Amino acid sequence: VVFLVKGPIYLVCISCTDEPYEALRGQLELIYGQ
Repeated sequence: VVFLVKGPIYLVCISCTDEPYEALRGQLELIYGQ
């Protein structure tokens, strides 16, 4: 489980794979940038 807090927005990523933390956090950053 990875949490990313951007001001009032909380992004959460739950992965069933063995992806590293950096990869999951990068995906959350991309979602936030949309």
